[in-house]
Amino acid sequence: MTPAAQTLETNKVVARRLADEVFSRGNMKTFDEIFADQYVNHTMPVPGVPGTKAGFRQVVLATREAFPDVQVEVQDVVAEGEFAVFHDVVRATSRGAFMGIPPTGRRLEWTEIHFLRIADGRIVEHETARRAPVGRGRRPCAWSSSPARSPSRPSPPRPGRRSLPKRTRTWPTSSTIQSAIW
Repeated sequence: MTPAAQTLETNKVVARRLADEVFSRGNMKTFDEIFADQYVNHTMPVPGVPGTKAGFRQVVLATREAFPDVQVEVQDVVAEGEFAVFHDVVRATSRGAFMGIPPTGRRLEWTEIHFLRIADGRIVEHETARRAPVGRGRRPCAWSSSPARSPSRPSPPRPGRRSLPKRTRTWPTSSTIQSAIW
């Protein structure tokens, strides 16, 4: 295996360890192994928490406490250069308060796409897009990522199709999605 191919495989392993060991099992020893000290999270899921390694540790611990049965099932992982991207499905039951939101006892499911920049086997940058699927008892939500990258704008008409009445598509922030699913 070439060094470049080995790096790509290593980056995929780091991505899977994040989902399997940190998110699903709450293994904070793995957290310390795979996150660089200079880690930056560009889309922190909780307002007011800094996008640092310490801030993300706080979010992981709070998530594990509020959703003790959380399971993150990786669907796809790709790597290119220093980047790894994975798509997952998250399933959890709201059993405890999450950042001030009281538990509901409901079983939740949502999907995410994680974008990671990895250097020397450690995550240095992270961005996540989340989507709550539409279904029974769930409100429809669009993909959520950094508000600066997701401005509200009208949808362009599709060629050859009758245009629907003009509406503005709203791209919610992570906190909007949290209130919609919790």
